[in-house]
Amino acid sequence: MKVILFTFCLFILFKITTVQAHPLHITITNIDITGDSIKVIIRIFIDDFTLALMSENKITKTIKLTESNELINSYIKHHLILQTNKANLILKQSKSVFDDESIIIYLKTHIDSQPSELTIENSLLCNLYGDQRNMVIISYLKNEKGIMFSPIETKQTFLLN
Repeated sequence: MKVILFTFCLFILFKITTVQAHPLHITITNIDITGDSIKVIIRIFIDDFTLALMSENKITKTIKLTESNELINSYIKHHLILQTNKANLILKQSKSVFDDESIIIYLKTHIDSQPSELTIENSLLCNLYGDQRNMVIISYLKNEKGIMFSPIETKQTFLLN
């Protein structure tokens, strides 16, 4: 319940700080492990994500995220890595949704059984901002954990028993 309340507060902060250029550099990722699948939802400010894609791909002309699905998938593949049993999971994008100031990316993957541990490497936008924070909320077996990643700490392993 605390994690849900914290997420709600961050969402409100997300909305409040977008009136003008936002001083907050944060992404929010939800990872839901249920049955034979892992579902991932990522929320990123559009302007930050556009800048990250342009920087990563050495693009000088402004791009539109609505026309950049291949760039989005490649970026996510390299900056959000999930592992179970030391094997990388292949996350497939199911859709992207845009609101006023952010893009919400939905991903999923199949798993054969409930993993005993999950390793997350999250370096989303870390190449852009020294104060970048990437909040991850993991839901599994009726439990929730909230973790904060930064440019200094981009990888963590969690026991899921």
